[in-house]
Amino acid sequence: MVSISEIQSYLASEDPQLRMRGITALQPYAADVAVPLLLTRQSDEEVVVRSFVAMGLGYKRNDEAFTTLVSMLTTEKDNNVRSEVANSLTKYGQIAIPHIVPAFYTYPDWLMRMSILLALADMDAPHELFQLCLAAVVDPDATVRETGVKCLAFLADSDVAEHSLQQLLEFTQSSSWQMRQQAAIALRKYLPDSRAVDALAMLQQDEDYRVVSVVLDGIWAT
Repeated sequence: MVSISEIQSYLASEDPQLRMRGITALQPYAADVAVPLLLTRQSDEEVVVRSFVAMGLGYKRNDEAFTTLVSMLTTEKDNNVRSEVANSLTKYGQIAIPHIVPAFYTYPDWLMRMSILLALADMDAPHELFQLCLAAVVDPDATVRETGVKCLAFLADSDVAEHSLQQLLEFTQSSSWQMRQQAAIALRKYLPDSRAVDALAMLQQDEDYRVVSVVLDGIWAT
């Protein structure tokens, strides 16, 4: 275990590799010790160091760390660091939702949106997730669009399940085989609803073998 004095020396170094070493060396320490030291590098000139700080504040959680992450979400200029900030905020649970949902709309870079979508899928926020999925499926980035469809699967047991299923049924008619493929995967979660059954039967006859393949995979997996 690296001593606090050594960590302070690393964090003060002109070598960014040593500063990152100092951040990772805080892993065994409690939040009340680690957070003040992490904050000394919050405005580091190196993107990778700031990313490490954001990551650390997600693992070393306390009120000060949360407040700092909320601030970084609006002040950080680098997309990669900002997505790490959003990812760390989700580790705080429900209290992060009012901050990360607006960030999805404010910062439309693909990494940020992917981070928020996937994180929200693991949280109990079906209405917020559904709205983000609707925004994601019309995103300019194909990966974000496909993830938006994919995340509708997480709503199968929620009170927005009917709306989510209707969306998935529309995507079975998409001109994009990737969107139809993701719809086929997500529709498994809506079985045995007869509409999901019929849609999967139709997709089993899809013109693209990659769509057919995931439908058949689902059949064998059940």
